[in-house]
Amino acid sequence: MDALGDFWIANSGYDPFRGVDVDGKIVHVDQFTGTQMVITQGGFLKSPYGITYDYLNNKIVVTDMRAFNGQGAVVSIDPSTHNQTLLWGPADANPLIPQQAPLACPMGIVMELLGTFLVTAFTAGVWGCGNAGIYRLDFDNRTQTTVSANPQVSWRIPFGLGIQSDQNLVVGDEGYAAVFRLTPGGQFIAPIPFSEGGYMLSPPGLTIVRPEPPCSSCH
Repeated sequence: MDALGDFWIANSGYDPFRGVDVDGKIVHVDQFTGTQMVITQGGFLKSPYGITYDYLNNKIVVTDMRAFNGQGAVVSIDPSTHNQTLLWGPADANPLIPQQAPLACPMGIVMELLGTFLVTAFTAGVWGCGNAGIYRLDFDNRTQTTVSANPQVSWRIPFGLGIQSDQNLVVGDEGYAAVFRLTPGGQFIAPIPFSEGGYMLSPPGLTIVRPEPPCSSCH
């Protein structure tokens, strides 16, 4: 959801079990009417999965697992012009941050308070191609750092991410059917996991809802 309350959907276009493999799309949905509009497709995008709103720059930022023939990408999209900017990807494509191990095929994404982004990666069948973990991307300083890729509990399929008001992380892992809490530096917070099983079978998505965006200029 953006600062105006409209919704942005990452539609991957990829379902190998049903034989579906078309270019994914970023779709805008009007909060009042439900009207859909394709904002962008093609370009740097192949199968976008993760999506978040960059409230500091009024941009939509998405992860794409299958961009660049399966290497993956992080792409910024201007909601007004629909222009794409490659933030993270293969070095020969001139991104802000060139792809480097151990991160590949990013999936989940969330923006932190100071403007950095956290992404998750994993390998699970035909999805993903990277080492399971959580990585921080700082596009202002053009750096990639590992937050948690060798934790007390080895990640299986970390996907959805959320940031709490105290800046601690909440991560859903499909493989464990569980939710974990971590400090911004990647240390697990007891209990470990925070919540597991029950109604959660394979939780991919996660968000933390706040009543107001953390900047006055976003209104």
